[in-house]
Amino acid sequence: MDSTTTRTNMTKSITTKLCALLLISSFAYAESESPPNVVLILSDDQGYTDYGFMGHPEIETPNLDKLAKESALFRRGYVPTALCRPSLMTLITGLYSHQNKTTGNDPAGTPANKAHAEKAGKPARELLISHIDKTGSLPKWLAEKGYVSHQSGKWWEGSYQRGGFTEGMTAGFPNPRGRHGDAGLQIGRHGIKPVTDFIDRSVAADKPFFVWYAPFMPHTPHTPPARLLEKYKAKGVHERIAKYYAMCEWFDETCGTLVDHIDASGIKENTLVLYVCDNGWIQTEQGGYAARSKRSPNEHGTRTPLMFRWPGTIPAADRPELCSSIDFVPTVLAAAGATAPHDFPGLNLLPELKSGKTIERDTLFGESFAHDIADIENPQASLLYRWVIRGHDKLLLTYDGRPGKMKYPPQSGEPQLYDLKNDPGEKVNLASRNPERVKQLTAVLNEWYVANERQAGKFAPAAPKPDRKPKTNQRPKQRSASANAEATRPNILLLYADDQRNHTLGCAGHPIVKTPNIDALARDGVRFENAFVSTSTCWVGRACLFTGCYERKHLYRATPGPLDPELCDSSYFAVLKRAGYRTGHLGKEHVTISAESAAAMFDVRRKIGRRPYFKKQPDGSERHETQILGDWATEFLKEQPKDQPFCLQLSFNATHAEDGDKRPGIGHYPWPKVTNGMYEDQQMPLPRLRDPGIYDSQPDFLKKSINRQRYFWRWDTPEKYQTNMRAYFRMLSGIDHVVGRLVKQLEEQGLADNTVIRR
Repeated sequence: MDSTTTRTNMTKSITTKLCALLLISSFAYAESESPPNVVLILSDDQGYTDYGFMGHPEIETPNLDKLAKESALFRRGYVPTALCRPSLMTLITGLYSHQNKTTGNDPAGTPANKAHAEKAGKPARELLISHIDKTGSLPKWLAEKGYVSHQSGKWWEGSYQRGGFTEGMTAGFPNPRGRHGDAGLQIGRHGIKPVTDFIDRSVAADKPFFVWYAPFMPHTPHTPPARLLEKYKAKGVHERIAKYYAMCEWFDETCGTLVDHIDASGIKENTLVLYVCDNGWIQTEQGGYAARSKRSPNEHGTRTPLMFRWPGTIPAADRPELCSSIDFVPTVLAAAGATAPHDFPGLNLLPELKSGKTIERDTLFGESFAHDIADIENPQASLLYRWVIRGHDKLLLTYDGRPGKMKYPPQSGEPQLYDLKNDPGEKVNLASRNPERVKQLTAVLNEWYVANERQAGKFAPAAPKPDRKPKTNQRPKQRSASANAEATRPNILLLYADDQRNHTLGCAGHPIVKTPNIDALARDGVRFENAFVSTSTCWVGRACLFTGCYERKHLYRATPGPLDPELCDSSYFAVLKRAGYRTGHLGKEHVTISAESAAAMFDVRRKIGRRPYFKKQPDGSERHETQILGDWATEFLKEQPKDQPFCLQLSFNATHAEDGDKRPGIGHYPWPKVTNGMYEDQQMPLPRLRDPGIYDSQPDFLKKSINRQRYFWRWDTPEKYQTNMRAYFRMLSGIDHVVGRLVKQLEEQGLADNTVIRR
């Protein structure tokens, strides 16, 4: 062996021993250091702009402003899923929603926070909660390093012990109010003593700790202290806006109390404080949130400031990079010196946070799902959107990004491409102008998460059994194969009358009333002979029609406010509009829909009331409301693009009575002039209740429900009865006349064979 070889081998040996020594020294150093305490602060339903440090002109958040100044602040922070439970599940597991399978707040078809939730919803809820047993959780992994942990505030996954916390406030489902926090939801609004007491005990025991501080703030109910509410009302903003602003400041005060306690306890330099909001929010004057905020994949749904404060270890800085809450778990585990149980999809940001170096990342991913989970074991059954941000380009794809494809539920739609630098409000869809960029980003999305399991019919409800088919007067017309192909996205025309008895149609066998155009629809289509509305009260029933929900769900009752924005966002109007339909509502609403919800539901919206039925026209003439609706609907159809399907709802005020119209010979049912003279010579059969003996023989509860005296003055003479019945039937025939106009218009435009008409 020559001297050169000897020196080389000696060098290798020395190098190997030196590396081993350095590794041992480094490991011993990490083990000898006290792992940092970790405090996670979670806001609930707060817009990313709604902080002083984010530039809001009115909301004051001095404590969070201070925290931001002392932190590595990511103004371009995001949560992958803009809904409470999935967002929190990502924070505790370090996994995307499609990976941890918690995609929504509740299993579909189960009660929310009702008395019967234990019995009716327990199996599905228990199955959903069991996901955390399989994924593991941050408190469990930290416990392996000797951490104790405390849960307070919002928590969905059963008891705090289920999540691996050593202490906590939430008993969890199926305990009373155990859906998402029970006693834990008192934190913040009723002080934070349980949290500060836990911190004090942990410090006294010389134990590293993890705090989950997730107060139900500024989440509704917006019930801020009067001192804060009056402060914002004095600024001249709407009261509902003022309440939300005040809630943001109230939440800020609790954050200040918590951080001040940490600093006063002498543990500031050894405590990592993280901040995030579960999802965005835009407060409306009508109440609730705007459509493109909470639950949406848009910026005001998914964006949130993210903060990391660890004085002496993480330099305070305003970081321009993209950051996501998916990064929290791997970063916290690295800070604690804990072993990661598996590879996480997020990044361990600790090296870059400590060094101040740029994070080498230009891409973020996210996904949106239905509020209620269609299939607890298959995330794609509830998938609505996938999104990707690369640089300043953001692509949103519904389902798998193949526009126009029919799926279940019907959630198809065109790709959306936005330039977030020049269009942070996502107002201009650039997809049609940049097909290559859409193609590139679609490929990036598919590398991250391929959505290909929800094909047409796979999750569709079973077809009706033969013995459950509706009765028909005549078999529907058969279409050719080519016609069926063209009809995959049919036009939809919905016609609603008001206060109409079920038998008052010619096709229903009524001996007097004439409705030839409606009769033709029944003859050529399907007529249900045994059909019902879910609620026989005007505005409550209309809320059912708009939302597709029973009264117990939409809660639109005797003192209604705006319809729930979440229900509006899942209404068939909003779903069809997102799917590329041109949508319209013309006529009576009798429900309050916020401007933001209406914008998400309708391309065209024109309301009209019945008082009076005859409206003065610009030329001085008068035109009946029913005919005006016919004019509007005809105009809508004439403006309809040939390559776009439509959904139009025509809601008549007729045949509702107009009690203020008492012209002699007119009665209380002013009819359109087109039906003048109809039924003039016909004798109207008298009702059975004309006999007082029949009324008097009924039990008291039924008499009161009939409320006969209220209507007696309208029918108290035979002459009035004859006049009003003729007028009522003329109003019905007026509706029928408009139906004929619309069918003719559809035929002239070549749309009739691909239009579903529902009355």
